[in-house]
Amino acid sequence: MLGLTSVVVCGVTLPATRLAAARLDAWAVAFGRALLAGLLAAALLGEAVGVAEIVRAVVVAATVLVGWRARIVRSSSTANCATECIAGASSV
Repeated sequence: MLGLTSVVVCGVTLPATRLAAARLDAWAVAFGRALLAGLLAAALLGEAVGVAEIVRAVVVAATVLVGWRARIVRSSSTANCATECIAGASSV
């Protein structure tokens, strides 16, 4: 029964994300999904996970989030620079 529930929940995530992204900020959708998944995992795992493991997971998640955001900002500014250079070269 748990496997069937997992398949159904997984199948609903894409349409739900598209619906939410159309009405909300993309960051709010991403953080909302992560928060919901974390709360569900914490509820299912219960006492199996200690405080130390939770702190480590939060540190890793925050580090990944900051690194990924920095990578996105850097790549978008590089793409903008390349676009401007190409546009400038074609107008000469």
